[in-house]
Amino acid sequence: MYKAWVSGPTHDGTFGRMHDNPHPSFLVAVPTEQLRDVDWPAEVKKWYGDEGEQMWTACVQAVCYISLHKVRGGYYDLVIIDEAHHLTMLSSQFFRANVVLRVLGLTATFPDPKQEPEKYTLLREIAPVVFTYPLDQGVDEGVIADFEINVILSVLDDKKKIIPAGNKKKPFLQTEKAAYEYQSKRITAMRIELGNGLSKDPAKAEERVRFMELARYRFMCNLPSKMRIAQAVIAKEYVGPLLAAVEHVQPHHMQRTLVFAGSIEQCGILCGEQVYHSKSGKDALNKFLSKELSLLGCVKALDEGVNIPDLDQAIIVQVDSNPRSLVQRVGRVVRYREGHKARVFILCVQNTVDESWLKTALAGFDVKRIKYLTAKSLVP
Repeated sequence: MYKAWVSGPTHDGTFGRMHDNPHPSFLVAVPTEQLRDVDWPAEVKKWYGDEGEQMWTACVQAVCYISLHKVRGGYYDLVIIDEAHHLTMLSSQFFRANVVLRVLGLTATFPDPKQEPEKYTLLREIAPVVFTYPLDQGVDEGVIADFEINVILSVLDDKKKIIPAGNKKKPFLQTEKAAYEYQSKRITAMRIELGNGLSKDPAKAEERVRFMELARYRFMCNLPSKMRIAQAVIAKEYVGPLLAAVEHVQPHHMQRTLVFAGSIEQCGILCGEQVYHSKSGKDALNKFLSKELSLLGCVKALDEGVNIPDLDQAIIVQVDSNPRSLVQRVGRVVRYREGHKARVFILCVQNTVDESWLKTALAGFDVKRIKYLTAKSLVP
C-alpha cells in the first residue's frame, strides 16, 4: 500500500489525513496526442521494459494541455509538465482544482521575461527553475548526441529581375536586393513616423507596419536564391550519400534528413510528396517514422511534439527571431545513439533581417559548435 500525506481535499472531500493508494498517482501533461499516446509510453517501455509499461498503465494519467483544465478533484503525487512552455492561464487552472504534491516542469526553452512576461511569471510560480542542464553537459554525459551547426551564408541577388513589383496597371520585375531594400525602407520610414508621434492613427499605423514586416518575412522565406541553395544542400548532403548507398550497397550512408522549409509551397518544391504540414496528410510522416522514407519536408509541424527516431540531420531553410524554434528543431536530431553526431544546416542571407534573426536564435549555443560556410561552394 502506498501512503502519502494529503494537505488538501481528497476524492472523498476530507482534508489533511493519510491517504491510502495501491499505487502512487502521476499525471503527465503533454502538448500533442502523439506524445500522449505513442511517444511517452514508448520511451517508458524502452528504458524500463515491461515493468515500466505496467507502471505507466497503473499509475499514470496522461493528458494533453488542451484538456488539462478539465481535470478536477484529483490527487497526484507528481505532475510532470512536458514542454512546460506550453502552459497557459487556462491549463494552469488544473493546479487550483486538484491536489498536487510535486511538480516537475521540463522545457528546453524557459519563457523569456521580456518576450513572454505573463508566461514567464506563470511558469515561475508553478514550476520555478531549480536545475538547468546545459547541452554540452548532456553531450559529455552521453544523454544527447554530439552535434554541429553549419550556417550557409548567401547574399541577395542583384542581377536577375525576377521579383514581381508595381501594380496591375504598371507591373514590372526587380531584383531580390531591390525588392528587399524597398520593403525595408518603407518599414523603417513608418517606424520613424510612429516613434516621432507623427501618425494620425498610431494603432492602425502599427498594424500596417506589422503587416509589412510579415510580408517581408514571407519574402525572405521564398527567396528564389535561397530555394536554389536549399536544393543544392539537399543534393550534396542527402542525394549524394543516397546514391553512394545504392552504388556501394551501404545502407548506413543513407542520411535520415528533415527539411524545415519556409513555406508550404517551398516544402513541396524541395521534397515533392514527401512532406508533412497543415495541408498534407500523415502518410509521408508515418512512412518517415517507420523508416520507409529517409527524407521528409515540413514547415513548422515538426518543431516539437513528435519523437522522430534515428534522425541524422536537419536542413533549416528559414529561421525567425524566436530562439525556441531553433532549439526545438535542433532537439529533433540530437537524440542519443551510439556513434551519432547530428548535423544541422541553416541558410542565412547576409545584410538582411535574416542575420539578426539568426543571431538571436543562436544566442544560447556554444560558438565552438557553429561553422560558417559560403553558398558559393554549393551554387555556381
